[in-house]
Amino acid sequence: MAMTGPIGVPQRRWMGVLGSRGPLAAFSALEVLGLKGYAKSYTEVLITAERRVRAALPETVIRRTATLPREDVLQRLPPSTVAARSLVDAAQWARDDAEATAVVAAAFQQRLVSGDEVLGVLGRLRGVRREALIQQAGPPAAGRPARGGLASLLTLDTCAGSDRSKCPRSTRRAEKGAAGRRPLSDGQDWNRLRGSVTSTPCSLSRSTRPDGEAS
Repeated sequence: MAMTGPIGVPQRRWMGVLGSRGPLAAFSALEVLGLKGYAKSYTEVLITAERRVRAALPETVIRRTATLPREDVLQRLPPSTVAARSLVDAAQWARDDAEATAVVAAAFQQRLVSGDEVLGVLGRLRGVRREALIQQAGPPAAGRPARGGLASLLTLDTCAGSDRSKCPRSTRRAEKGAAGRRPLSDGQDWNRLRGSVTSTPCSLSRSTRPDGEAS
């Protein structure tokens, strides 16, 4: 089926996923998983460091990582990284420390992740940018005492005004990790997924090195 008119956000996401054969990541993944208030004008996808993407993808930032285990990817439409991995990546690739702190606080306030899930992701990764900030910006995990930064951040209202009832809340329950969900397998039929969207001419995309910095 031919596609006419401008490319919408859903189509742009699918083009990024199918063109890179990687899941939505960071802010893009958080948005489809229910996070409110942090939509970006571009799509972020995640692939392993050794892979190369030859196609130019419209308004797409390709992130690279040395570690992308199956438990970090949800088999959904479109595929995305799990909420906790998405949050860690969003924080380390945020434009500055202020945005990183805000998105971590928002994800906890909107009940998208738990402290244990985020610490689990941090334990699987190495060399995470802003790791200390991420640990301080969320609530303590089970069995861990609250530290000064953690306790104070939980009292911050990141929304306009002081009425917390005005804060946007996710319509989804907190992500419980990969348990009970089928992860993407190495043999995922990307061609089958490709048939569900329409191909369209692509413009230049941006790419990132494994540390997440644009190249």
